[in-house]
Amino acid sequence: MRNQDQFLVRLPDGMRDELKAAADAAGRSTNAEIVARLDASLRPHESGVRPVWLPEHLWDRIESEANLTEQDPNLLILEVVERAFPPRLDFKARLLGLVREIYETGGPRTKDEHLLVDALRALTGEEVANASGEQQQTRSWTKRTPKNETPSD
Repeated sequence: MRNQDQFLVRLPDGMRDELKAAADAAGRSTNAEIVARLDASLRPHESGVRPVWLPEHLWDRIESEANLTEQDPNLLILEVVERAFPPRLDFKARLLGLVREIYETGGPRTKDEHLLVDALRALTGEEVANASGEQQQTRSWTKRTPKNETPSD
């Protein structure tokens, strides 16, 4: 066994028990728990975890909600953040995928589907081949208004 540094630490009352409970929940020794926590705080990019500092009043509200719903407060925070900041999709690729999907299911059949395909093509600036590889022609539709009315657009 190689030599390892030892460091005596004074802990506030009750913290040793908290660390022991956290270590037991994680299936490791108290020493391993302390080392893992120190490592995560010193090298957050390497561990894949970054600490988030919250005001005490906000943490109290989160902890209260977590207790009511029997959830881990950290997982509750993660759910809220994931909902508020969903991963961004490649907008152009998603639009082109929608056009391809329309053609894979037989092509646009209604006026609305044709308008959608035209709009998606205009947004992406590309033509999309149908399932057989042929380029699709853009179809334009015009809204007809009676002689007495003016167009609303």
